[in-house]
Amino acid sequence: MNKLNVGWQEAKELLTIGNERFIAGLRSTEALLGNVRLKELAENGQRPFAIILSCSDSRVPAELLFDRGFGDLFVVRVAGNIAQPSQIASIEYAAKVLQAPLCVVMGHSQCGAVQATLNSETGDKAELGPNLNLLFGLIRPAVARCLSATDKSSAPMLDRCIEENVKGTANKILKESSILRTLAAEARFHVAEAVFRLESGKVEFLP
Repeated sequence: MNKLNVGWQEAKELLTIGNERFIAGLRSTEALLGNVRLKELAENGQRPFAIILSCSDSRVPAELLFDRGFGDLFVVRVAGNIAQPSQIASIEYAAKVLQAPLCVVMGHSQCGAVQATLNSETGDKAELGPNLNLLFGLIRPAVARCLSATDKSSAPMLDRCIEENVKGTANKILKESSILRTLAAEARFHVAEAVFRLESGKVEFLP
């Protein structure tokens, strides 16, 4: 398949099907024989069909949970799946230069970065250093929105904060990138939001 001809809807479907294989304990031939493609990729360059912005958590390896092989996914990983200029620039490169039509901002259950931020807002004011405090500061708006929400959900607060953080990151990507907004307006790029459930292995795309 020429990945450059895949639209974002088909890219999302490929990810969904791959995750279903992962949950079932199956592997696709393409993933199993991915190393065979290395020579082709080295000679012809990469053509990923999707970008994944996910957490650095060791339990969230995107290529495995979507059952994809070498060259399929352009993965950007950072604690708390936040979007700073370096992450946004990486997404711009994959979308503009490599023509990947889909970016999935993917949080995950039991996210330590979101949990630590929530703790800092509800009583634990431990000093963890300027870099971690900067990281928590980027997640804090999502946590604050959940804590102040009047329409309280029955879901655990951590789960609500994780989803809100995903949505905030997805909005920020488009808000702060004219390149990505232009591609989206031309129907050549789309940002989807998802949460990986460690307990089941399922990637749930948010509405």
